[in-house]
Amino acid sequence: MAETKISIHSDVEDFADPLRKLLQKLADETENFCGYILGCPDMLEEHYNRVTLANAQFVSVLTDLRSGLSDLHNDDEV
Repeated sequence: MAETKISIHSDVEDFADPLRKLLQKLADETENFCGYILGCPDMLEEHYNRVTLANAQFVSVLTDLRSGLSDLHNDDEV
């Protein structure tokens, strides 16, 4: 299992926790992909697909979080 460590201030932990979990998943899938670079081509392709999916999930949550925070800031200005 890949190891990632991110320090997140407790005030924003609820917002950032989904990103932390997805980043861990991305790290794990990247490690699996690298484990098959010289191995079975079919497994390499499977792990490649998992890495790209994990990356897309991370970016999607990051984008949603940013949009949500922008909405919060815009509501404060009204």
